[in-house]
Amino acid sequence: MKKTKITILICHLLCLYILPYLAQAAEIYHGIGQVTVLSGQAIYLPFDSKISECLVRPGQYVKKNQPMFSVDVGVLEKEIYKLDIELLELKQALYELEKSRLTLSEGALNLHQAQQESDYAKKRWQDSDKLFQAGIISHEEYIWDKRRYIQSVDAHKKQLAMHRHLNNQTLSKEKRMLLNKKINHTQNKLTQIKKYLTHPLIVATQEGLILPVKLKAGEFYCLAGEKILSEQAIFWLAPKQSRRVELKMDQAELSQVKLGNKAEMTFMGYSGESFRSEVLEIDAIPEPNILPPRYRLYLKMAESQPVRLGTQARVKIYFD
Repeated sequence: MKKTKITILICHLLCLYILPYLAQAAEIYHGIGQVTVLSGQAIYLPFDSKISECLVRPGQYVKKNQPMFSVDVGVLEKEIYKLDIELLELKQALYELEKSRLTLSEGALNLHQAQQESDYAKKRWQDSDKLFQAGIISHEEYIWDKRRYIQSVDAHKKQLAMHRHLNNQTLSKEKRMLLNKKINHTQNKLTQIKKYLTHPLIVATQEGLILPVKLKAGEFYCLAGEKILSEQAIFWLAPKQSRRVELKMDQAELSQVKLGNKAEMTFMGYSGESFRSEVLEIDAIPEPNILPPRYRLYLKMAESQPVRLGTQARVKIYFD
């Protein structure tokens, strides 16, 4: 009877304390992770502007075509005025270029004619010299032909100098192409801004999560009165399916983990409800400048889980 009681007590202790501990040590990893995002779309404007009103905040979910912010119309009108002047100057430069090309062609023709006249005057003067030596023409006729030749040489030199000057002033083919490219770019920019002038309210192009530009610094430029530079990221819009939970493990812990391992997550501040998950991705390269080496591991999140970015999670990973 006494032995039976001792046996029952040992079995009870074994089942209650020792076996669960051994199972947990062998099959389950416990850790703390954080909700992060895989990818997103930078929201920016292709021109300098200013936010008139912001209708979203970091961590907010937006639907497709939902208004996010509006642009100051007064700033748009100033930008259009500035671009109109820029476009006019570019077109004027292109006109002057084409004009100089025509002038250069005319100058080449004039240079050719001056060369012909100089060659003719030189030959006539040489003939006059022979005739004068033979006593056929007078000294006055000889001097006249000589002066005419000297004048034709001076005219040819002037045409040559003018031609070289025009040639130096004329842009190369590559520069003409660059000028045309600038004109097209400015015209496209004007078209875009005029479109925003008609519809200054910017809407979401997809359903997703509003994120700061830099997650750790929390930079968020969607504020009323905020000046925005051309192509400066205002915030990020990340798809729901890009959310995941990030963990960091050392090499010994990571050696037991495989892709597809089942997991459970409890998000802090969300009433302790447990969510099922699995190992989605394991980084092959450790974090830089950290000893001992630590590796990032990512767990899958469902779209329906109403959890914000940056929320901490208690994680259990079940090893095979």
